[in-house]
Amino acid sequence: MSESFKQYLSIAKHMPISFYSDDHFTIREMSGVTTKVGTVENIKVTYTRTYEKSFSNLILNIEEVIFNKPHSDNIINND
Repeated sequence: MSESFKQYLSIAKHMPISFYSDDHFTIREMSGVTTKVGTVENIKVTYTRTYEKSFSNLILNIEEVIFNKPHSDNIINND
């Protein structure tokens, strides 16, 4: 583990995907970052754009990332 993450105990992510047309989707990421002293900071990020279906494959083309509620530590935001 890198030194950058040693202050954190856990990062729990939930990423529901919504398909709202034949080729558009939204992922709403909600994460809770817990430090080793027990404090929790929540993060909310939205990913949007298009997807393609081919046989048993699904390709998500993420073109927009919106940090609705970023973490105070940019290393977590960039992960």
